[in-house]
Amino acid sequence: MNVLKINNTDSLLRDYYQLDEASEKIGCNEKDILWFARERGVELCMEFHDDEYDVSCGLKIDGQMDEFLSNLKFLPRDRNGNIMLSDLSSIRIPDENNLIDKNGFIRCFISGLWAVDYEYKDLLVKHEGQPDSWPLHFLVAGTPNINCKAMLFVNYDEKENYYLLEVLWITKAQIQKFLDLVSCEQQRVKNTNKYKSQSEAQKQKHAVPRAEILMAIISLYHRDMRLRRESPAAIADYLFQHASEFWPKTGEPPLSYDTVVSLLRSCMKSIKFN
Repeated sequence: MNVLKINNTDSLLRDYYQLDEASEKIGCNEKDILWFARERGVELCMEFHDDEYDVSCGLKIDGQMDEFLSNLKFLPRDRNGNIMLSDLSSIRIPDENNLIDKNGFIRCFISGLWAVDYEYKDLLVKHEGQPDSWPLHFLVAGTPNINCKAMLFVNYDEKENYYLLEVLWITKAQIQKFLDLVSCEQQRVKNTNKYKSQSEAQKQKHAVPRAEILMAIISLYHRDMRLRRESPAAIADYLFQHASEFWPKTGEPPLSYDTVVSLLRSCMKSIKFN
């Protein structure tokens, strides 16, 4: 990914943006955001308005129904008086006397932003933002006001020719999360490349001295065949005694005695002197 236009959301004026707007402001492709949404949990949403074009929904909760319902009256309300399950997702219960639908879910209408789940994010990535189906369900978006998991099923078939507006939205908070994740990923790649470069440099740095050591030992071996029966330590002693012949400027090998012994131990089994 190229360098982004922004690294924080200070310049963003709205609380949430359509995905194409966000990608333009960030300086990335929409597919990049979709990928991080699926792989790193960046939240993507769709918007509902609870108007004449919408259909009812079934809210499934992972918890005690009675306790959940009794706690609803203590939750904050949005400007329209709807119950805020989170700072972004609201519900309206049209008839408290007909509260539970045939599936055992809470019958309600919804407004605000509702998050798509992992399965739909996967479809978005695979179909490059144009999946051929609508989400099977939605999740509460943003910061929740409830302490249980809730899953929302939209009754698409309730109205003939119902159409879900499939515009994807991302909040300012999630844009910042995306930017932070990208920054971490870029730093990880940078550190990996730096480590590889340093590792390669270290290998090159030590490769030449090792080669010099082995060439000197081969030369000594051909000079005195008895060396083939000596231990790595004895061969190292012999090498240091004759070091000035091979390294006249320093008078000693380019590696320490212990390193030379270790090198000989690792190489003697695989290198055969002829």
